Formats: sequence, C-alpha cells, structure tokens
Amino acid sequence: MPAPCAPSTSRNGLSPTYTARSGGTPAATLQALLADPEALVLDTSLRREEADYQAARAQAEAKLWAPLRGWFRTSLARVRNGLVAREDSLFRMEALTDAIRHLAQALGAQLARDGKIDEAGDVFFLLASELEAVGAGTLDPRERIARRKRGYAAIVAAHERGQHWLVATGSVAPEAVIDRKAAQRAAQSAGGNTLSGLAASAGQVTAPVCVIRGPHEFGRMVKGAVLVAPFTAPAWTPLFRLASAVVTEIGSPVSHAAIVAREYGIPAVVAVPSATSVLRDGQRVIVDGTRGVVTIVGERGAQ
Repeated sequence: MPAPCAPSTSRNGLSPTYTARSGGTPAATLQALLADPEALVLDTSLRREEADYQAARAQAEAKLWAPLRGWFRTSLARVRNGLVAREDSLFRMEALTDAIRHLAQALGAQLARDGKIDEAGDVFFLLASELEAVGAGTLDPRERIARRKRGYAAIVAAHERGQHWLVATGSVAPEAVIDRKAAQRAAQSAGGNTLSGLAASAGQVTAPVCVIRGPHEFGRMVKGAVLVAPFTAPAWTPLFRLASAVVTEIGSPVSHAAIVAREYGIPAVVAVPSATSVLRDGQRVIVDGTRGVVTIVGERGAQ
C-alpha cells in the first residue's frame, strides 16, 4: 500500500500562492517525478509506452473485421500524429507564456526600482493598458493594486475552503449553489460515504487519497495514491504517472483530467462537488470510473 502523501506546507501571504499558481514551482514538479524513478529513464519509459500501444492496437484489431484493419491502422496513425501536433502547439504556447512572464517580472523589478510600485510582483496586478501610464509616472497604481490584491486573496481563501470563485466575488449568490452541495453532503452521510460525479475513465481502484490543491503541493504526491484535485491542467500531467486514479471537483468527460486519465489507463471521476474538502489525505477510497462513484472505505492506515 502506498504511503499517505506528504504533509501540506503552510503558506502565509499572497505572493507564494500567486507564484505557485503561476507555474513557479519546478522543484515541486521534480520532486513528484522523482517518486517514480523509472519515468526519468527515457529508454525504459519509451519501451513501456510502445509495448502498451502495440498491445492496445492488437486488442482493437482482433475485434475488427479483417478488411477494416488497414483502414484502422491508417486512421490511428493520423490521429496519433494529430495529437502530437496538438501537444506540440500547447508546449509552444506554454513556452511563450513563460517568456511573457519573465518579461513581466523584469518590468516589475524596474518599476519597483523606480519607485512606481512597491514590489516587483505588483506588476501582475496591473492591466497591460495601465503599464505605460505607470511607467511614465502619470498614474499612481498603489490603490488599485491593493484593491486587486484583496480581491485575489479573497478568491484564494475561498478556493482553499472549497467555495467557488463566482460566489467569492459575489457574481453568483451562495443560494444558487448551496443546495447542490448540501444535498451532496447529506447523500454522503446517509448513503454510505458515497460521492457521485461523472464517469470519465473506466476502471476501479482502491487506494489512499492524496489531496493536491495546486502546483505548490505537487511534491506531496506519492506513487499509487488517488489524486484528488479541484481540477487539472497540462502542468499536472506528471502526477498522472504516479496516480492510481483521479478525482476532480470540476470537469467533464472531455476535460484534461478525463482525457489524460484515459491515456494512462487509470480510473477517473470528475465533477465531484467538494471532493478536496470532503476527502482527506490517507483515507482509503474506491474510485469507480465506470459508474462515476467514489466510496470512502476507511480512514488513514485502515486495511
């Protein structure tokens, strides 16, 4: 049985959380990858992936009418090439975003040195249309930066207690979502500790939970645990190699979590309300990705 994920690191203040959510945590990602040393050996990883691919293709072809197998192979090759092109474009967009971020950091450092803003990170709370006026000294941004920081801090705090940002910002009344969450919690207590969501990747796994709320916690993930997250994005992909199953609070059968879970052949249930607050590190759960159900079967260390 895999060990429970590492304790969460306490974070005070806005800047660390903002940095983590902006992709500034390569050490945490590397720590997560090191939990599966085989993944870092390129030849081993490629051989395993090729073997899995050949086995899956042979299984599919065995169920096809023989005259259709050539068409299937051609179509499959085109789809695989298309996926490679798509992932390559996403990689290049991420690289562009990283370059823009470094430029913004350099600009923030210059504005801070010139006394136009209090600290370099404040540049992320300015609009692009405001930068020229701030640099020219015709706009003092401190009041609006402070206001935006308060708003952002409220959203982060709401997220950490399981409240949607639309409610935290007043865009949606709490009454619009409270009934659904209350019903879900009632169903959990009255229905045998069962949480329901959308079936996103078939299969069933019993394993301990590891709740990961953001990139700053990637290093807590351990191999064989059930990854429980608010959602996932491309930066989360290394964790799927470690996870035995995935549960997210939002998503659909075509969301990132669902697609990558199917690629890795692990069960996934998405759109599970309050999953990161109801489920706790070390709890043993059954994730049924075929039915879209998560069942709590034991607390930390239970067998």
